[in-house]
Amino acid sequence: MPAPTTGASGRTERTRSAPRVPLGELVFALLMLALGVFALAGVFGIHVPVGATVGPTVFPIFVSVVLLGSAVAVLIGVLRGQRADLEDSEDIDPDAKTDWLTLAKIVGALLAHRCSSTSSAGRRRLPRCSASSPGRSVPAGGGSASSSGS
Repeated sequence: MPAPTTGASGRTERTRSAPRVPLGELVFALLMLALGVFALAGVFGIHVPVGATVGPTVFPIFVSVVLLGSAVAVLIGVLRGQRADLEDSEDIDPDAKTDWLTLAKIVGALLAHRCSSTSSAGRRRLPRCSASSPGRSVPAGGGSASSSGS
């Protein structure tokens, strides 16, 4: 409820507080926008063969433009104060706290699975979780393992 204040004319007036922008939705819209810009910038690093009329950049450009367009639409909606209404069937508690212990268990299980996943031949499909990989040696100078012909 707005608080009454005394105006310049000496009368008591009611004021409305400025509408509050939901921070989570704003962060989501800005992250979508940043991802769209990043994807569009990455398209220009793709090598296109000479003489190609439709090259390998067509689909990434399309996806980047759609992502940027939807990000701008979400950002405008958030800044205008448009928010989705909760459905009656949704069983959520907006005041509930995050269960960080359960989240940590899930992340730990995913990392443990990633670090221990192997293929049927016994070779690792994904990079190892440790800093050094077997079969790869890094020279003491930090350069590449191949010789430069000197």
